[in-house]
Amino acid sequence: MAQKCFPFNSDSGDRVYKAEDFRAYFAQFIGNGVFYANSNALKVVESSGMSVNVNAGAGWIAGAGYINDSVLQLTLANADGALNRIDRVVLRCSYTERDVYVAVKQGSLSAQPTAPALTRNADNYELALADIYVAAGATSITQQDITDQRLNTTLCGIVTGLIEQADTTDIFNQFESYLTQFKAQYIADIEEWTSTQESAFTSWSTQQQQDFTDWVDTIRDILDEATAGHLQLEIEAAVKDTFERFYGMAEQQTDIKTNGQIVVTNDDGTLTVTKGVDAETGYKTITEVLETAATSSQGAHTYTKVTTFIPEPTATVKKRIREEYSIA
Repeated sequence: MAQKCFPFNSDSGDRVYKAEDFRAYFAQFIGNGVFYANSNALKVVESSGMSVNVNAGAGWIAGAGYINDSVLQLTLANADGALNRIDRVVLRCSYTERDVYVAVKQGSLSAQPTAPALTRNADNYELALADIYVAAGATSITQQDITDQRLNTTLCGIVTGLIEQADTTDIFNQFESYLTQFKAQYIADIEEWTSTQESAFTSWSTQQQQDFTDWVDTIRDILDEATAGHLQLEIEAAVKDTFERFYGMAEQQTDIKTNGQIVVTNDDGTLTVTKGVDAETGYKTITEVLETAATSSQGAHTYTKVTTFIPEPTATVKKRIREEYSIA
């Protein structure tokens, strides 16, 4: 390969430099990736239907600069009716087109799809901004379908300065692993808590019905038939209302917040369920706060229940669950 040096002034056209000379020069000390002006730079986010938006931002790829000064909308191909696919949003430097631009690489259909490989050859060089899971039959793309790849140094990366590119691959992988484990543990704790609550309610409901039945039997002989029948109907209505509310058959609204809270609202009041960690012990907790309405049969009150999961096994106990109650 011939030796090269530049820039020097041209003497009768003996010093002519090409764009690839400058790209090769800059590529030596400016790494590939997204310029981290803020956390949203070139971030791929949900839009509407089968469209996604690429936020404004800038990047550097194979010695060439790229700037997007406004939101760029991309529309994905319609989903297949039976199989899934993963599309990849890339920043592409095309030497043949003499251009740098954002594009969508459509993935192959499969029951267990994988993202299409990046092209890095003499014609094109690509960086991955995000992977988008397109489920079979999907009519829209949500944020949970989008996997941000900007921090993955193997696929993209962040340009933090000259000479070196920050290697964020390990950070990215650690975060993904932590998120997966956290979600799995959260679901397991919720399922365990739900099972405990259902069991407790079933026992309480059975005992209440038995107590009511025993009480009615003791006074049946001293009440006339009409009075006893009316009383029985009222008792059955009260038990029916309790069952309907517990099993979600009464009208109510359940909101799952972005911070992980679950808020259930009906005519009686509002129940807020929050998962957290005890500041002193580090044990996982679930806090339930029931705020009854002034118009409810109990009047306006705040009931608080804190369930603590204590993963400290003993010779006879695998795990302990502590419940604490308060009322205001």
